[in-house]
Amino acid sequence: MKTLIGILIVIMPATVLGYGITGGRDIGLGGAVLISAPTASELLVCPFAMIEKDRLLIESGYSRKFELSDLEEVYASAGYRFGAVTASVGISQLGRSDYYLEQLLRAGLAASYRDYTIGLIISGKTVEFGNRVDDFRAAAIGVTAGVNHGRYHFGICADNLNHPKIADNSEPDYRRVGIYLELEGPARYSLCGRLLMEEHARPRATVAQYFRLYHDNAIFWHVSTRPMTYGGGVEIAYSRLRVRYAVSHHPALGFTHAVSLGASVFGGK
Repeated sequence: MKTLIGILIVIMPATVLGYGITGGRDIGLGGAVLISAPTASELLVCPFAMIEKDRLLIESGYSRKFELSDLEEVYASAGYRFGAVTASVGISQLGRSDYYLEQLLRAGLAASYRDYTIGLIISGKTVEFGNRVDDFRAAAIGVTAGVNHGRYHFGICADNLNHPKIADNSEPDYRRVGIYLELEGPARYSLCGRLLMEEHARPRATVAQYFRLYHDNAIFWHVSTRPMTYGGGVEIAYSRLRVRYAVSHHPALGFTHAVSLGASVFGGK
């Protein structure tokens, strides 16, 4: 129990997840996003990411943070593009109802014109402690914008703009701004990056690569700063299904493991 309480303090002053859903590939890429071919959960991070018209993405997954059963997370997400509009929604749950439980609902909506996209992100969160009758709730608002031009992709997401708090006497979830980049290489790989800036914290940078192998299988890796973390994963493709395993390592807290299953139902691969 002491270990878990320490982790809650280290990760975030208010709650563990903040207002984001941590997808399977997200852990292996260190928070960077494959903007040119996102998963359903990555659309919740970057609604400006590219998705073909009339394409439906669905994804579900499981992760164990720092190899602790008290920090197990499950999630499900979906994204769909109709015309110039992309909509995404996801739910997640972390922890156990007999000790600490955190549930999250997140939705994104984005509109595109030529190479440019703008969007809105809305999140709601419920936190429970030890099967108490009362719980704590909060909601967050974010905005996003991006440019997708040929092999070059760039975007920015600003979250927690309203400084949400789960209780009057709790620390707020501070505003976060993420800058995302992707350069598609001439071969079957992409170079990705993220710069994450949060109030009262030093910026954190991530560099990641995604390599496409035979039959759309793939491997990926990342290195991040402050603290220095690293990780990677593998993606196995079968028809329209994608099975992913990812792992990352924190220098003080240890390993996080994640598995996920994704599918493309309409349009594209």
